[in-house]
Amino acid sequence: MKKNRLWIWGIPLIFMVLMLITYQFQQQKWLMILIIIFNLLSYFVFGYDKNKARRGKWRIPEQLFFVWAFFGGAIGIFAGMRTFHHKTLHPSFKYGIPILVLVNILLYRWIFY
Repeated sequence: MKKNRLWIWGIPLIFMVLMLITYQFQQQKWLMILIIIFNLLSYFVFGYDKNKARRGKWRIPEQLFFVWAFFGGAIGIFAGMRTFHHKTLHPSFKYGIPILVLVNILLYRWIFY
């Protein structure tokens, strides 16, 4: 794996560690901020991939979007799909990401209520 691609895999791991720490210490305000930031990053990474696709450059692996969505960025990925009209016809994205959005919302509800 090239060094410039490490950030794509490293960001979800860093955010997961930070989210677990804030959850462990019951810092819900900071946890909410981390979740919002992670979803915004997910959104922009999706737009970044669309930009790369238009120019025929190296693309972000599809499985990575599911990793980001699974770890809390599903709302950002879903918003990116709709905004950038990217991967909207792939069945795995068309059905998988909305399911992960629902899972994320249920998880957030469990954490915050």
